[in-house]
Amino acid sequence: MDGTTPAIVVVGYNRPEALRRLLKSLALSDFNSQDITLHISIDRSGNEEVYETAQNFNWPYGPKVVDISEVRLGLKNHILKCGNLTTIYGSVIILEDDLYVSRNFYAYTQQTLKAFGEDERISGISLYSHKWNVIKNRPFVPEYNSCDVFLMQFAQSWGQCWNYSMWQAFTSWYNSSPSDEYRRTNIHTKIKNWSESSWLKHFMAYTVATNKYFVYPYHSLTTNFNDAGTHTKTLNTGNQVPLASGTRKYLIPSFENCVKYDSFFERVGLSEHLGLDEKMLAVDLYASKDISESVQYLLSPKPMPYLVKAHYGLKLRPHELNVIHEVQGDDILLYDLSVPAPQPRSTSFETFGLIYDLKSITIKELISVTAFKIIKKIKFLDKLLN
Repeated sequence: MDGTTPAIVVVGYNRPEALRRLLKSLALSDFNSQDITLHISIDRSGNEEVYETAQNFNWPYGPKVVDISEVRLGLKNHILKCGNLTTIYGSVIILEDDLYVSRNFYAYTQQTLKAFGEDERISGISLYSHKWNVIKNRPFVPEYNSCDVFLMQFAQSWGQCWNYSMWQAFTSWYNSSPSDEYRRTNIHTKIKNWSESSWLKHFMAYTVATNKYFVYPYHSLTTNFNDAGTHTKTLNTGNQVPLASGTRKYLIPSFENCVKYDSFFERVGLSEHLGLDEKMLAVDLYASKDISESVQYLLSPKPMPYLVKAHYGLKLRPHELNVIHEVQGDDILLYDLSVPAPQPRSTSFETFGLIYDLKSITIKELISVTAFKIIKKIKFLDKLLN
């Protein structure tokens, strides 16, 4: 059981075209002639084309295992089963069939696993890099510090790696916690309301509850086609991101020197720049958090009826740099929640944030996008009803 040479675990169900596309991208990848196990795990669907695609695929880089379940597992149990393969292989790269990989995904994973594999503060390694805050439907840009990875408390399902110790730590927590423990964890309500077939909301709760992080690449090693399936009813390209290309050695900093974000895509460590106790400050630049009564200070663009201690503009990207570099303006406000005061302004912060995100959009473009979204929604509802 070699934890530094992860097996590639492909997860499929009933999408033969998606499975062929992912397997094709794997065949084109760079493995440096290593002996790599490909484990194709197929949930029972009755789709013979999926079974044949898995069985007929030629894998020249090492052993190939095709595992077709005898009964329908469902997505959550299927992923849990695949995670348990760490007991056989030492470490695994989990790839659902609607993904596509960069040629360099394996080198990235090996190097990151070597750097963080035994760090108990890490709950997993992401191959995907978010360019979009999926909670608020707004762009996400992590601050770049000349290294190749950063840390975030947002667990990943669009290409991820676990080794034996990471997976055992999660399953120990999961098996000893109530089934609804995620509802008592400080994660967004949107995540808590994901379907019962979601394994990810449990892993998200575990990561936050134990104050661990996922390692993320700045440049993505997977992209997501979002083919219609268990959690996606219609095709969309919203989760497609640029793929990193070229073979290279990654610059991986220590845990302490990594830029960090929480499960709400908010920057960790801004309290140092504000001279405040981290436990007394809530950072909510996306205005998506339910603020705890235990904090005294709030950093947010949202108008609130409390004393404003400091104010910043919204010019630099990513948005937290406006606080770090003390950019002048009234778009981001630091409130003292212990002192009630008149609300500072009535301007729609959400509209201003949208303009900041889009940079520029014409009336014609706005009408075109709105019409497209309405027509798409009508077609979906018509298909659903008929």
